[in-house]
Amino acid sequence: MIFSFSDCTLDTERVTLTRQGAAVPVEPKVFDLIELLVRNAGRVVPTEELVAEIWGGRAVSDGAITARVSAARKALGDTGAAQRIIRTVSRRGLELVGPVKQIRSVERCADRASADLVETDLKIRFTASRDGSSIAYAVSGDGRPLVLVRPPMMTDLEQLSREPFNRALMERLGRTHQILTFDQLGCGQSDRTAAHFDFADHVDELKQVMDAAQMENAAVVALSGGVHAALRLAAQFPERVSKLVLVGGYVTGRALRRNAPDPLRGLMEEASDQQSPTLTEAFMLAYWPEGPLETLREKARIVRSATSPGNALRMRDMINQVSNADMLQNVRCPTLVIHGRNDSLHPISEARALAAGIPNSEMMVLETANHWPLPGNSVWLQFLYGMEEFLARRIGPDRKQRGLP
Repeated sequence: MIFSFSDCTLDTERVTLTRQGAAVPVEPKVFDLIELLVRNAGRVVPTEELVAEIWGGRAVSDGAITARVSAARKALGDTGAAQRIIRTVSRRGLELVGPVKQIRSVERCADRASADLVETDLKIRFTASRDGSSIAYAVSGDGRPLVLVRPPMMTDLEQLSREPFNRALMERLGRTHQILTFDQLGCGQSDRTAAHFDFADHVDELKQVMDAAQMENAAVVALSGGVHAALRLAAQFPERVSKLVLVGGYVTGRALRRNAPDPLRGLMEEASDQQSPTLTEAFMLAYWPEGPLETLREKARIVRSATSPGNALRMRDMINQVSNADMLQNVRCPTLVIHGRNDSLHPISEARALAAGIPNSEMMVLETANHWPLPGNSVWLQFLYGMEEFLARRIGPDRKQRGLP
């Protein structure tokens, strides 16, 4: 995303700031502060929100905040006395003053609730959550209805067609299915100002985009952290889900497992502090040690632009604290659990617990260390064929007699 304001241009994908056409070096926290204010131009951003977004909710001194604000003003050619661009609102927060223009390949319509964006063959629409926040979604392909639920922190519909895995998966499934996918609140093209995250909200978002796309009932394919919302939807609203495919899923988050610390959270903090592509790629490599590396670089680029550092850390904490054990028995639709045998982040024992807890489930084990297969992996076609075969099966009459979809 590129923003133009005053005599400055902010490129959030390349993490660059220019003023009057010349590059302006800024430290990562200062860049994050400018981006937050630019995205909320015309609105006073409370100090509490600044701390949550820029420092991930950690304790921070007034002096540290003041220093970053002064550095941001200097980078933009502003001063504390003039406050021509960044205005301090006493006892409330900060506001970016003046118009901001978003420069992109396609322009967003004024009414986000009914706007369409066209990028390649993907049409992005918007609907509203229960609290009025804007949720971005897209429908593509033709055939039986299917919802693709991607993990938090990796959802940005504008980037979807550029990432090899998403492009290949949607092209393949789109031959036989009408695919609905969306950006969860806090990510991508959806409203990023969510104050907190929980899976009850994610289920509401999932239902809302299904309603907006007029999908009363659909198969659901969920990846990694997206599994939790999909499970809750199937357990609480069985009439909405015909089949489940759970890829890289798990019953309990790391914080609830014995001897399962999360070293990647620290890496996330360090990567966001340093705005380091190399560290973000290292994070991706922990999930996909078998690569391919070029795909991981593209994933890393999307992760850096998909959400703010504060949102990413809060989503990570939410996922680490999740427990699905109590709801598994309430999932009655046919379910396929897919997992890599040597997945080191979420061991295969977690996938077996998923399959054992869901009454009408089966499991496919792939000989890979990747969290889920990527194009170019030796198990890629096995992954696609297994999923396609499962989704193509007819639902038996005994299932319909129980009043399930």
